[in-house]
Amino acid sequence: MSASLTLSGFRPEYGGPDTETFFATATLGHWFAEVSASTYMTQNLGDFFRDLAANWRGWQGEKSWGTLEGEVTLTATSDGTGHITMKFTLSQPYTGFEWQVSGALELEAGSLERLAIVVSDAWNKPSI
Repeated sequence: MSASLTLSGFRPEYGGPDTETFFATATLGHWFAEVSASTYMTQNLGDFFRDLAANWRGWQGEKSWGTLEGEVTLTATSDGTGHITMKFTLSQPYTGFEWQVSGALELEAGSLERLAIVVSDAWNKPSI
């Protein structure tokens, strides 16, 4: 089953100049899920991907990123041979109708530098 994860629609939020709302969309085969999330009090996602790219030869354990309220979580592991597994979870907590969708993406170490640049550019784009 193929999987994809897209982050889009970054726009300023009331929390301050460094806070934005964005959409995370996952497609897993015939399944589709989308959540709205906030960057409030999160690690810069570009920094997370730059760290993965800088350690492309591999690392021990998991490297994780997530939104404050858990709508989006990413967990990366490396097999030490140039393959990274990026597990993702989208969830809608605190709504009275909680749900969760999880999937995994297989990434090649050689793609991490370009991915880090793309994510950093999207994350740090000035508001219009």
